[in-house]
Parts: sequence; structure tokens; C-alpha cells
Amino acid sequence: MAKTIVVIEPDEAISELFRLVFGEEGYDVVSVASLDEAAPVLSRDDADLIITEAFDQPSCFSFDPAFLTKLKRMAGKTPIILCSIDASTETLRPSDYGLAGNLPKPFPLDKLLTLVQQLIGPA
Repeated sequence: MAKTIVVIEPDEAISELFRLVFGEEGYDVVSVASLDEAAPVLSRDDADLIITEAFDQPSCFSFDPAFLTKLKRMAGKTPIILCSIDASTETLRPSDYGLAGNLPKPFPLDKLLTLVQQLIGPA
């Protein structure tokens, strides 16, 4: 059974890119645009990893600490990688919000793929 990655990304183009890249590697990818959409997916407790932006509103491109705090509560022990366009997240230490990793956008996709494989192994 393939491992499942939940992508929380308000930008549809980036979500599609992640679906293609991780799907090609053999992972199951569930893409949602917001935390509200993620809630039923995360409640099933079958996610192996979460990749998220630092906010969940396509019209608001600023870091939302409450979003990450709420996501961490919902995620339980599922590792979370933050991939954000917001420059203020570059200085976040992963431990600040219980993150498994923090990759500011833009980043090389192979760097994200390597981090994913380090955290959950191959698909």
C-alpha cells in the first residue's frame, strides 16, 4: 500500500505540481486548499505526511501562526513540512510549531523529495 501525503495548498498550480511529482514517485496524494477541507481527511488518520503552506486563504499571503497551531493539533503525530512563499517563515525553526521541516519557496523539488523520503521512506 502506497504512503499518503496530504497537501494543504491554496495555489492550485502548486497543488497540481505536488500531485504530479509525488504521484510519479508512487505516493498517494490528497490535495486540499484549506484547513477546513483537510479536517475530514486528517480525521481518517491515514496520512503519512502533510505538506502545507503557512496559510489557507488564496487571497492572503501572510504567515498565520494560528493556522499552524490548529493544523498541528489536527495532525497528531503525522509529520508536517512547511513550504511557504511568505518570507517571514524562513526564520522559523521546525521545532517552533512541531514541524518536521521548513522549506521556503521557491525550492528545488528534489530537495523536497529527499526530505519526504527521509521522513517517511519511499512510497
